[in-house]
Amino acid sequence: MDTVVSADHLKLFRSLLEFRGKGSRKIVNGELKLSLKPYECVVLTSKKLDAGLKPRDQVAEEIAEANRARAERGSLLFEKGASFEVDSSNPGHALSGPLQQRNKLFDGTIDMLGWESKRYAKENWYELNFRKNPPKFTRIGIYGHFGGTPQVKIWKFGEWKKLVPKDVKTGKYSAVLDFGEELKSVKIRLDFELPPGEKMVELYEIELLK
Repeated sequence: MDTVVSADHLKLFRSLLEFRGKGSRKIVNGELKLSLKPYECVVLTSKKLDAGLKPRDQVAEEIAEANRARAERGSLLFEKGASFEVDSSNPGHALSGPLQQRNKLFDGTIDMLGWESKRYAKENWYELNFRKNPPKFTRIGIYGHFGGTPQVKIWKFGEWKKLVPKDVKTGKYSAVLDFGEELKSVKIRLDFELPPGEKMVELYEIELLK
């Protein structure tokens, strides 16, 4: 979209600098001509105010790269939190209820709190309940602060069946459990046993992976 901005004040300048950009915009007799894409905006300054700040194009690329990483880890639950139910040992914790949890715990962001347990609780667990089309998976990825490796259970024939992973890859705030076979269940439960001295479990993301 092409537009012209004019003002008596602009007559004081011959050009304005693009804030966090690389160029400048010419001003002729108080008129500034702009050609903008839909939803595009520019911030112009009469003197340099962005020393030490990343250019706008670099920030946009870093955001795009973070979004690609968020979406490309292969989780079968990515942005599908509205399609199933959740339950937990602290269903309505201080930050959000089940609806907000379903938005946050399956959005691909692995470093933001989506659920926390009660302080010093005797039980710390989280469940995924699939009424329709339960996904088939071989691995589960869990991100958060939860001490040791969580115990994973699936609901089979009216009772909880404990799963024994064939391989476990752990990080400071993550655990990926590989069960070595394809699994499917209407309910999946994560049980956390905190080490002595720890106050609570924090969950940032839950992923089911092929």
